[in-house]
Amino acid sequence: MSEPNALAQKLAMLTSGDTLDQSGARLVSVDGDPVPITAILREVDDTVLERFLAFSCGDTTIEVVAAATVVCAESSA
Repeated sequence: MSEPNALAQKLAMLTSGDTLDQSGARLVSVDGDPVPITAILREVDDTVLERFLAFSCGDTTIEVVAAATVVCAESSA
């Protein structure tokens, strides 16, 4: 797949309303599909510009700052 096609595919996925929950958060894993750790690592790997990512499951939230496919900071609650 060419880089422009890959970028277009990622942008389409980010703007798709099908992957949002009732609060507006984007769902990256539903009922274990894909495996949650795979979904988290894919989100970090897809990150080019620095951004804040929060991953929640039940009462647990992991927050990371990622840039250029690297985790820059992390906290959990």
